[in-house]
Amino acid sequence: MNINVPKAGTAKFDVLLDTTTNLSGASFSVSVPTSGMVATDEAGNTVTNGTAINGVTWNVVNAATLAVTLNSNSPVEQVVAANPNVETEVARFDFRPTNDSAQIQELVL
Repeated sequence: MNINVPKAGTAKFDVLLDTTTNLSGASFSVSVPTSGMVATDEAGNTVTNGTAINGVTWNVVNAATLAVTLNSNSPVEQVVAANPNVETEVARFDFRPTNDSAQIQELVL
């Protein structure tokens, strides 16, 4: 890396991780020890970070799950008259993902 950070400036680094299913159940954290960053100033002097930077810990799961339940406010069973000009609510569902967010792409009834 060769990144110039101006005086009183800031450099932002995003740490990204690609995982595979064989990491499921593992946990990891990202940190920068005091010797983990070395830079030089304009005069060529070596500059190091004086304090370790501790990140957060992540737990790796294999996949998200999605629980689907009938909402308690779902309409009760009844006879519905056929009328092309009237929309009738027939059910309400709750979708609750765990371990990650979920994007519902298709719903077949």
